[in-house]
Amino acid sequence: GYSTIMDLSALGKQAAFIPTPGQTEQEYLAEKYNADGKHLSMSQRKLNLSKAWGRREEFSGFERRSSDGYKVALNDLLAKLS
Repeated sequence: GYSTIMDLSALGKQAAFIPTPGQTEQEYLAEKYNADGKHLSMSQRKLNLSKAWGRREEFSGFERRSSDGYKVALNDLLAKLS
C-alpha cells in the first residue's frame, strides 16, 4: 500500500509493483512509478519473478533522502501544532 511506498522512499529502495486487479489506487501508483523509469510494474497475470529479478538493474529506485529533511519537516509540523 501507500505506506509501504513511503517506507521504500525513505530508505531509497527499488520496488516491483504488482497491483491487485481492480484496485485503482494500486494500478495508478504502479503505472506512475513505472512510467518514471525508477520501478518495475507487472500485472498479476503476467507476473514472472525471474524476469523481474533479471531486470532489476534497469530501475534506479527511489532517491534516498537525508533524514535531516524529515527532521526539519517533523519539527515544522510540531511547531504548527503547538
